[in-house]
Amino acid sequence: MTGPVHGTISSLRAPERALLVGRKDGNLPARQQRLMELEYLPFPIEDATAALTKLRSERFSLVVLDVDTQGMTAQEFLEALRADPKLGSKPVLVVSATDAQAALDAAVAAGADGWIPAVCDAETLKGRIDAALRRRAR
Repeated sequence: MTGPVHGTISSLRAPERALLVGRKDGNLPARQQRLMELEYLPFPIEDATAALTKLRSERFSLVVLDVDTQGMTAQEFLEALRADPKLGSKPVLVVSATDAQAALDAAVAAGADGWIPAVCDAETLKGRIDAALRRRAR
């Protein structure tokens, strides 16, 4: 045989892990479901300070950060993340349930790779994730 047989243990790949940082609102289950549809394993956490600790101790491919977080603001979280040599290149998408353009602009200025609305379809989410991953791969 030249490669793994489809469906065998050697052909299985672990899903990418995504850390969802922010309040657990009514949109969280839908966001988690969209990520699972895109073969990401979502890990929700409410406190941004705790999220930084988790990022330092576990491997995540992506961070989805709600503009409304506990523990520190989204901007503070991004500044701390980008200042950390081990975490600074981690792709981050910011989520906003409102049209809080000033908060989104501040998050992008602090290092977010893009933003998504709190409710979006899998195609939009995939496009934004792919763009963030490409940006950080450079």
